[in-house]
Amino acid sequence: MEIVLVGKAGCGKSSSGNTIFDKKVFPISSWFTGTKTSMRESRTVGRRKIHLVDTPGLDTAHLFDELNLITQGKIYVFLLVIQLGKFTDEQKKAVEKMENMFGERVREFTMILFTHGDKLKTPIHRFITDSAALQQVVKNYGYRYHVFNNNSQSQTQEIHHSKEIHRSQEIHHSKEIHLSQEIHHSKDIHLSQEIHHSKDIHLSQEIHHSKGIFNTVFTSKVTSVEVVQAYIDRIQEINPLINAMVKDRFPSALQEAAQVDKLIEEETGGEDVLEDRLPLLGVPFTVKEAFTLQGMPNSTGLVTRRGVISATDAPPVALLKRAGAIPLGVTNCSELCMWLESHNHLYGITNNPYDLERIPGGSSGGEGSILGGAGSVIGVGSDVGGSIRIPAFFNGVFGHKPTSGVVSNVGQFPPATGQQPGFLCTGPMCRYAQDLVPMLRVMGGHQTDRLSLLSEVDLKSLRFFSVAHDGGSLLVSPVDRQLVLAQRRVVERLEADLGVEVQQLKLPQLKYSFQIWSAMMGAPGKDGKQPTSFAELMADHGTKVWPLWEMAKWTVGLSKHTMAAIGLALVEMFQRSHPTEFIIQQKESLQRDLEELLGTDGVLLYPSHPQLAPKHHHPLFTPFNFSYTGVFNILGLPVTQCPLGLSTEGLPLGLQLVVGKQQDRLSLATAVYLEKAFGGWREPGTTTIEAT
Repeated sequence: MEIVLVGKAGCGKSSSGNTIFDKKVFPISSWFTGTKTSMRESRTVGRRKIHLVDTPGLDTAHLFDELNLITQGKIYVFLLVIQLGKFTDEQKKAVEKMENMFGERVREFTMILFTHGDKLKTPIHRFITDSAALQQVVKNYGYRYHVFNNNSQSQTQEIHHSKEIHRSQEIHHSKEIHLSQEIHHSKDIHLSQEIHHSKDIHLSQEIHHSKGIFNTVFTSKVTSVEVVQAYIDRIQEINPLINAMVKDRFPSALQEAAQVDKLIEEETGGEDVLEDRLPLLGVPFTVKEAFTLQGMPNSTGLVTRRGVISATDAPPVALLKRAGAIPLGVTNCSELCMWLESHNHLYGITNNPYDLERIPGGSSGGEGSILGGAGSVIGVGSDVGGSIRIPAFFNGVFGHKPTSGVVSNVGQFPPATGQQPGFLCTGPMCRYAQDLVPMLRVMGGHQTDRLSLLSEVDLKSLRFFSVAHDGGSLLVSPVDRQLVLAQRRVVERLEADLGVEVQQLKLPQLKYSFQIWSAMMGAPGKDGKQPTSFAELMADHGTKVWPLWEMAKWTVGLSKHTMAAIGLALVEMFQRSHPTEFIIQQKESLQRDLEELLGTDGVLLYPSHPQLAPKHHHPLFTPFNFSYTGVFNILGLPVTQCPLGLSTEGLPLGLQLVVGKQQDRLSLATAVYLEKAFGGWREPGTTTIEAT
């Protein structure tokens, strides 16, 4: 492997080369003299010969010809060395000189190496996002970067095995770069390709869903430790790109996996007995950070809650653990769980694994992202306006908002007040539809008995309805044409496969979905008390938050809150304390019509969102689009979000399946059917396009 270190003079290339080889092979020059000429040293690592080339600054004349001579025109990977600290104009110009010298295509074969990691005071993703110029550079280079501590000897061989280096080769399916004109001609590679080509995503399908994991572990095809380690490896590989997991518990998870292996070894009752007692034995899972998970943070992205550590488990989390599942860590969410984008000033912003420039949704966006990126098997989310279903949709996975009251909402921050406890739902998220029922049965405990989840569902005996849009609310975006076509294909497939007739409907009350959700969320509870205001939640029993003052502070970068949170607090200042009579009438009319329509055998198809996953921060311009999901929280109806393949942009398509109260099994059974019919979850970077 031929690796070339490049960067501005004095950035630490020679020191990095010496650290990589654990030997002083390149002379260290003073910052004002710098390396004067390129040098090539070699070393065998394992069975692989590594050739490392140290170079002078990119200003050096004839550097291109010098490298061509030393490497004989063949280079595997460039390491672009950038010293941590302020990203200066000089460093920016060095990057530009590199691209001018080797052509823009060099980005595909380059990994950024940040040196002096010991001086880093904040998480690397925060350091990157603090500089718009550096963030653009990292984006241009496919988010392939590695932080290096030149003073540490423990990283000697780490760089040789760095997944980022291997990805920079795999991404273009080539063994080498030829320093010729061909380097200048290549179309851009989609950001998510580096996720798609990760080796861990090609793990046996047997350990991708809960039933398969239980079977393979019990029959000793793999150990529980091997399964958990595989997902840990996957998270460590993709999390620097998506920033979904904000705190892990990997050592504890591996210890628990070892206990699972010991339990299976000593089990004498057989597989069925063990599965009945521990149905999710050995299954790795992740948890939205808004839930308490013992030993893990529980800040909900609020800076003032930094350092809050959970002493206990939320009931749904405890039940999953009691069923044998192994938590890997907690995932990011929007500030106080009330926004479409999972972004806060404590953990930063989470990216969509299908396109790192797009949002994963919110507020359970970290869960959606880690699941969509194949970093977890199953996940725990919560939903008061679409916070399970929107992230599930944007990340191409399944998510279920159960019938209200089935799964406990205890152990979440912030707690629901006013009438909100009747709208908030805790539910399962997963890549494979077959995991929805076992998850819901465990998370709901005895409360799921009334759902008859194990009763067989004859899809041919169900009545299906389709509503294409909300009727044209002026507050909400029109439904994307690709989503309209995807829903139409579902209708055609249902009619062809099941012999049913899907009835097309219009429900005029849906035009007021946002107004219904907003009015009821702000309505007083049965005790006459108003719900806790968003500004009060932002203060968290501390100094009172004044939204207008926070907005002023935000404009100069002094606020601890996101623009979205401040905006919500401002909007709340002008809301009525009681719903208008008109909105109450619309809500009651819609409730009555849908309950009569769906009964105990009806399934309604409805868009999960009017748009495909938007770019970061764009929801600030379309804040009411969540009403496509939020209205069903107010109505208390169970809903399942189902993936339906990918758009022409490679983004997930999907729709909601809405059923009558306590008829969850109908939407869950239909979800299993749609997964078989349309392929379910797709790997990020998959080129098969459904929306044509």
